[in-house]
Amino acid sequence: MTKKRSGRPPGVTGAAVALHPHDIQAVLKIARRERYANRAEVLVMLSTTLGLRASELAQLKVKDVDASDGCVLTVITVCQSFLPGKKLQVDLTDFHRLRKCLADYFHKEIGEGGDPEAALFRSQQGGL
Repeated sequence: MTKKRSGRPPGVTGAAVALHPHDIQAVLKIARRERYANRAEVLVMLSTTLGLRASELAQLKVKDVDASDGCVLTVITVCQSFLPGKKLQVDLTDFHRLRKCLADYFHKEIGEGGDPEAALFRSQQGGL
């Protein structure tokens, strides 16, 4: 029996292929039809707009995005997955659409008074 290998296929190296804006719009259209459409849309937008990895998105906490007044912070802190212990400051000032999407997600899914240490994106099974 052949053992299945994880990761890239043999001989494939280099950076990931960048998506064309039409491809990103198609992915967002599909994400909006999902069961957890708000969550899927925000995850796609954070990934494509800011270039965040899945492991970095999974580590985001409510306190990293939400100000105490219920608004989305203009600068969020992301723990970098490839440099453990290093934090990346991302300025969202010019990303109005992303901030609006994050605010909508936060108000619909988390609400006011949510636990600041809770994961921003819960799994579909309800865990972290």
